Amino acid sequence: AAAKAAQDMAGVMDGFNAERLDAGQAEIRLGVGIASGAVLLGTALPSGRVAHACLGAPALLAQRLAQACAPLGLQLLMDLPTQAGLSDRLHSVPVQLPGGGEAYTTNSD
Repeated sequence: AAAKAAQDMAGVMDGFNAERLDAGQAEIRLGVGIASGAVLLGTALPSGRVAHACLGAPALLAQRLAQACAPLGLQLLMDLPTQAGLSDRLHSVPVQLPGGGEAYTTNSD
């Protein structure tokens, strides 16, 4: 579901950016990283503010994957466990990450 949602977001951003470019504005880049596994999500309310935190190795990996999107010219990268759980409607392609390692990106039919 997360990979499909990210793919849908990328489609919306493509249309949005086309409108921005027609208006003489700079495009907005999207970079989504998805990693599977257990994380701890917490909310704190210090001094009337709301702060959220997501802790765990999958959260750090998702952040690394999101940051790797721009240099690779991609909008979505995911780890192997996420890729293994994709539905048959989403096809993935392996991608070499800067600094080593492999991730996956999607392309639709």
